Amino acid sequence: MATNSTSAASHAKCLPKTSSRCITPTFTSTRDFEITIYPLLEGIGVEKLVSSTVFTVGGFKWTISFFPDGVRHGSFGNASAFLNCLSPEKDVRGRFTLNLLGKSGAQVTKFDEIEYTFTAECIYRGYPRFVDRSRLRSVSLENNGSVTIRCVLTVIGEPYTEGKRAILPPPPLPILCDSKKFVIRNLAAPLKKSKHAKIGLGGEVDAVLTDYLSGSA
Repeated sequence: MATNSTSAASHAKCLPKTSSRCITPTFTSTRDFEITIYPLLEGIGVEKLVSSTVFTVGGFKWTISFFPDGVRHGSFGNASAFLNCLSPEKDVRGRFTLNLLGKSGAQVTKFDEIEYTFTAECIYRGYPRFVDRSRLRSVSLENNGSVTIRCVLTVIGEPYTEGKRAILPPPPLPILCDSKKFVIRNLAAPLKKSKHAKIGLGGEVDAVLTDYLSGSA
């Protein structure tokens, strides 16, 4: 029994180390939606919107929707802004911010990042109270009537697991005590032909190689 245990332990030492890792891919993009001559949109009506062109992040299509007079519920006299996912064939998890930029790209609002899972039942998320309309008008007049909504969006992909290849340890050198001929035939001869021969195997093997390469063997 002791012999079997020793044999099993010896065999276990030869097993390579293996590992795997879980990877969650992310895709981040910044999109600006410029609205020129904003004062002409004042009074457009509650729930009336203007929208950006479609852009793609993480393989999904998105737009930015801006409501100059706000939405019906929750805007309380503010303009509203939302991010819309147009292609939720499956649930799409994302993190994003929408912020108003003024003259020379100066950031007017500083909203916290929203994390949300867009679904077929709810494809939009954002800020009903995006910015006070009087403040919005003031910012636009400082920038020739123009304002910009900047969206920074990160789409979080599906996690997956991958394995790493194991590196097998080199097998032990098959040299016996009386194998001087084996050393010369298999190690010394090729080293003698090489201009960059190096000896570093240790012990009696080095002694045999040294003798042969120096012409003593």
